[in-house]
Amino acid sequence: MMRSLQKLVVVGHGAAGLAAALSAAEQARSRSLRIDITLIEKSREVEAGGNTRWSPSNMRLAAPDRLGFGFEDDILKASSGLADRNYFRALADDATATIGWLQTHGVEFVTPIYYLSAGPARIQPVGGGRVIVEKLLEAAKKAGVRVLYDSRVSRLLKKQAGGLVGVDIQSGDEGVATTADADAVILACGGFQGNPAMMRAQFGPGAETLRLISPGTRFDTGDGIRMATEQGARVSGDWNGMHVEPIDPRSHHSAPVVLVYPYGIVVDQDGRRFLDEGSGLVHETWEAFARDIHFTRPGSIAYAVLDSSLFDIPGFERAIRSEVPPYQAESLQDLAVQIGVPARNLIETVDTFNAAATSDAAKFDATRCDGLAAAGTLKPPKSNWARAITRSPYLAYPLVGAVAYTFGGLATNEKAEVLGERGPIPGLYAAGETTGHFYGTAPNAVALLRALVFGRIAGREAVAFLRAGPVTSVRAGYDLGEETTMASEDDGAFIRNIAEVPWREFPDHFGGALSKPLVMPGTAGSRHLDYRISMYQPMAHVARHKHQVQEQIYHVLEGEGLMEIAGKNHVVRKHDFIFLPPGVEHAISNSGLVDLVFLVITSPVTDDAKIV
Repeated sequence: MMRSLQKLVVVGHGAAGLAAALSAAEQARSRSLRIDITLIEKSREVEAGGNTRWSPSNMRLAAPDRLGFGFEDDILKASSGLADRNYFRALADDATATIGWLQTHGVEFVTPIYYLSAGPARIQPVGGGRVIVEKLLEAAKKAGVRVLYDSRVSRLLKKQAGGLVGVDIQSGDEGVATTADADAVILACGGFQGNPAMMRAQFGPGAETLRLISPGTRFDTGDGIRMATEQGARVSGDWNGMHVEPIDPRSHHSAPVVLVYPYGIVVDQDGRRFLDEGSGLVHETWEAFARDIHFTRPGSIAYAVLDSSLFDIPGFERAIRSEVPPYQAESLQDLAVQIGVPARNLIETVDTFNAAATSDAAKFDATRCDGLAAAGTLKPPKSNWARAITRSPYLAYPLVGAVAYTFGGLATNEKAEVLGERGPIPGLYAAGETTGHFYGTAPNAVALLRALVFGRIAGREAVAFLRAGPVTSVRAGYDLGEETTMASEDDGAFIRNIAEVPWREFPDHFGGALSKPLVMPGTAGSRHLDYRISMYQPMAHVARHKHQVQEQIYHVLEGEGLMEIAGKNHVVRKHDFIFLPPGVEHAISNSGLVDLVFLVITSPVTDDAKIV
């Protein structure tokens, strides 16, 4: 027997999990639905927040209400074309609305100055990720979300028919075992960077010793990925990819990055250069650089060597997050002693570099790739910022690699549904680092944004599933995964009530864009007509599309929204009707305050039919 009160479990307390829990609570309240929402977090309350709590939380927008130019294209370029375009289009479509939503919950944003060099436009919450965690948690609790700390979800429970029924939990230091009921689950518990065994298995020997970027990173142990794959979920993303940054190992701060290395040289423990320090802007080189230090360099350490010219760069402090001053010495000999590299080698390396760094130093510009290259005789080369190191005191920062998050994760779609071999797994959603959508290199300032956007989407979609799926389909005897054939008279004619037909959310419909297929081949045996009633809750929409041969009529019954026709938006409201001939690109969304209800008539029933 079905429980009268449906239950949603959210696993994880970072940006994705909190956004999911709050979004679901708000959605349930707006629909007058009774849904019990529990957020389960493995850390203690004082530690909760995952990577988000410790992150500056830069997000790739030109302003809170505006995306930067080339957002989608840049992301696809970073992935060498492997990224899911529909997923990142959904991210782009919902980004500004999500920022606006955060603002309604008291999160304020500023436009930070990028480290030193030019980079994509970004915004940042005042107070960083800690404020996001605090504000969303406060709102979630007020909305009735129950939070369990010091509790690890260890297994998803499914009934034989395939639906979720609960989760196994282990709580406290003693791992007390309990089970929580769940009709739907949202996994938002991070990647696997905090799991030494998984790191070694994916990245090889030495990966298990890679430093973690923040105190919250250690809780990201791949639990969500493991639990979902045990239930048949597919994985995606680059399983040889991770976001690694160069940090100062002496620091006790979170993410103590040192990003001035392009403006000097970098040497290993033998005092030798091993890379082109100026091959690109820091966000283009830091992952490969930090990874090379850890896996290739002796002792998994390197040193950025500069001179006092660093202090002449306006705002150089922005590129250094370590609280520990650099090693300083009046001579390279003494500097070598301090950092423990052979003095003879270091002096020889600097002399060789200086002999090749003969271009006009007046052209030096830390804000862009300035083209100030060393002579072609220098090996490895230096493509930009090649200024001779001659002014004492000489400086050195030790550098090691630290992992922020991994790229491999669960396969999900633009609705945050977890995908199995046959499509979405009913009632299972995921967001944030638990999902696998990055390839090659991480797109700059996107990780936290996608956690929030898809956490919010996951919450909405989970409520839509509980509203339209488990209650209606089980009680009425329908399987929403298949077309339902209704009984009719022998001649095919029938009279039915609309309540007999369950709501569905068809592919490419998002945010609670529900429809009842009243008359169509699979429900009524019609040969020429597809007739539906649709109900879109606020912000729900259908993806932009067009038909080859089908004609459509929309008739608005209640509410108001935007109808996009051939690139132009038109407000539509009660009693408006719209005719759409074949070949016209269109989309409809609910931009109003109440449900948008409309009828849709389509003919012929398939878009590959031949016109006769």
